Amino acid sequence: MTNVDPGVPEYEFEWQNPNPNTKNFDFGRTFSRAIDILKARGVKMCILTALLMGIPLILVSLWPLFMSGTFEDLIGSDDPSAFKDIFSGGMIIIFAVGGILTFIASLWVQPALIQISYSALINEDLPSMTILKRVTRFVLPVFGFYILYFLAVMFGMILLIIPGLLVALGWMLAGHIIVLEGQGVMDSISRAWALTKGSKRWLLLLGFVFGVIGAIVGAVVSIPLYLFADPNVALFEGASAPYWIMNALASTIGQVVGTVIGVAWTTSAYVEIRKIREGVDPESQADIFS
Repeated sequence: MTNVDPGVPEYEFEWQNPNPNTKNFDFGRTFSRAIDILKARGVKMCILTALLMGIPLILVSLWPLFMSGTFEDLIGSDDPSAFKDIFSGGMIIIFAVGGILTFIASLWVQPALIQISYSALINEDLPSMTILKRVTRFVLPVFGFYILYFLAVMFGMILLIIPGLLVALGWMLAGHIIVLEGQGVMDSISRAWALTKGSKRWLLLLGFVFGVIGAIVGAVVSIPLYLFADPNVALFEGASAPYWIMNALASTIGQVVGTVIGVAWTTSAYVEIRKIREGVDPESQADIFS
């Protein structure tokens, strides 16, 4: 027989407990779950995002290649029309086409990434094409939500920033509700606001932490580029076509990884909030995918 102190907790930290009886948002558990999602499906999510959004993102990032001059020329010029002259028609077209294609692709990418990240928590691994077919019905609702979300956040930012931040955090999970619960746009917004009540500070903290992680990844990806020149300096002094192509590739990789990280942690937050508020965990939601 061994002497065991019944007062000693089984887990050193509460977030290590897979089934804690708590109603409080657990930052550690949510962070750990997000990392688990990235470990299990991160590569798959990055590949899908790159395939759908890679070319549009590269087009958007190539805009400096089509400039007729440099910002150094603009600063040193007394000609009022100099600003207009350095932006060629080709640059405007490539930027506009890339932006439109990126937005359209994101309407499929975001719902698909949400389903893939959630499937990691229920040990289900469906083919990417199957998931893309399934999320087609969410494209228009997600589009409608994007518009309302953007307008509401921008209007809130005009009102001294804080209201916009509250809306951004309060509506953040509406996309997950649309995709994972099949609710309409307005119902999803209302439900997201109710779910995130009392948890917005944790969402803000998670966003900051994973934002820093994404920034670090982007910086690491850009290290080879900085060995040649700083992109900000290149805008003023000019750079060769190969340099701007490398810059576009590095920028695209960084944005792809950042998008995947963002979906992973928001999916984890969605699961955490439903768990503490409704007692619903991923295993009990497995029928969502049936």
